[in-house]
Amino acid sequence: MRHYSDFNIPVKNATVALGKFDGMHIGHRAVIEELASFQKSVLISFVDSRRDVIYTETEKEHVLNGLGIENMVSISADMFENTGCETFVKKYLVDTLQTKTVIAGENHYRLGELESVCEKYGINVKVIPPVKNGTETITSEIIRTSLQNNVKEAIKLLGGSYVIAGPVIHGRGLGMKYGMPTANQYIAPNRLWPEYGVYASVVRLGERIFKGITNIGLRPSGDNTPIPSCETLILDFNEQIYGELMIIEVYAYIRPIKKFAGLKEVRIQIDKDIAQMETIQRTVA
Repeated sequence: MRHYSDFNIPVKNATVALGKFDGMHIGHRAVIEELASFQKSVLISFVDSRRDVIYTETEKEHVLNGLGIENMVSISADMFENTGCETFVKKYLVDTLQTKTVIAGENHYRLGELESVCEKYGINVKVIPPVKNGTETITSEIIRTSLQNNVKEAIKLLGGSYVIAGPVIHGRGLGMKYGMPTANQYIAPNRLWPEYGVYASVVRLGERIFKGITNIGLRPSGDNTPIPSCETLILDFNEQIYGELMIIEVYAYIRPIKKFAGLKEVRIQIDKDIAQMETIQRTVA
């Protein structure tokens, strides 16, 4: 998949889906799967800088890479809002992409206006029914609430894993001191954090894949203010990877954060975490 930050893309007669797609949850994936059934597919992702996001654009790209979309365009949500629906459709969908079809979810926040404008310019709009969890329509707002209160449910609604992408940065070095080095990730400041805890994860470094135990929680900053951090113990791995992009796919909650009296207790607990991860992995495989 090709990822662009503007509309300077060599695609004509496109089929387009547009929206915030925050979290790429299974409701979004119904739209994405329909889009992927067309050639010259373009997903336009609106970057909302006004609130914390479930997924960054890098994380959205990672999810889309496995879903058959040919092109992704990331632009500011303000660009759509400030331009206005009709001007946006005319300038980018009609004149630039020569769009033939727009795919949209039934609960798209501007669906009525989008359908009206597209009809004016001869663009077919295909509306996808909402995906429900029981009787409740799956939305990004439900994912937001679940991430902080029922992370197991959130992971299910996100399609089986919760993606965290960011370069590896220097941490406090405590894991290395104890003989259990962990990889710390830079996390975007506008990221919505999930429930703090220890998770079973899949670790991706380029094309390489490893098992991991990921700890998401608070640690004191330089001025002793608690700040969230994300660090992963990568199993069967011992390399310097500072600066490399690491993608974590968290797929199960193991336990809450604990404080330990010493190194012996830490090692015992990590062995338990790994054993539980292996059990979960066998269960979900």
